[in-house]
Amino acid sequence: YHKVLTFGCDTVRHFCSNSSEMKKTLRICYCLKCAILVFKNLLPEPYNTSVLKLLFLLCHWHGLAKLCMNTDDTLALMDSVTVKLGHHLQEFMAEMCPAFPTKELHREAEHQSWGTIWKYGGDPTASSHSEPSTNAGRRLKTFNLQTYKLHALGDYTAQIWAYGTTDSISTQPVHRLSSSSS
Repeated sequence: YHKVLTFGCDTVRHFCSNSSEMKKTLRICYCLKCAILVFKNLLPEPYNTSVLKLLFLLCHWHGLAKLCMNTDDTLALMDSVTVKLGHHLQEFMAEMCPAFPTKELHREAEHQSWGTIWKYGGDPTASSHSEPSTNAGRRLKTFNLQTYKLHALGDYTAQIWAYGTTDSISTQPVHRLSSSSS
């Protein structure tokens, strides 16, 4: 991602040298726009084609979910893309994940090691403790299909039918009414 050139003022910004260490919201917004370009020919075949298809389906589904106005055709298309996405995610887990062992990020391992120090009564601010070693403690991570986010993908179309587009809904709590309105 670091080699991707900027485009426009806010469309694609310059990436830091380690995109996995970026903040989550920034990573989602900007990395998705460049993902297919960055991952193209990164892996050997047949993995390359499989990853590019999955990235395209994810981008396609994301674009349909963000539409501000929907028609019967766009919602039917979103249903069909959701089904394809589900099948490709299952194939990804069955074929791709075993071929590439992955480990947790350095910051996740560091957080885990500090948590272990706290759990067993240590004081991480004490001078006797040095910085925890993250290389030795990095655990294997696998792709997990059993998450609510992935489970809820199939419900988006029905939710849009029932409540409208997702840009008209806020999950933030309503702030107290001001005293001047009474």
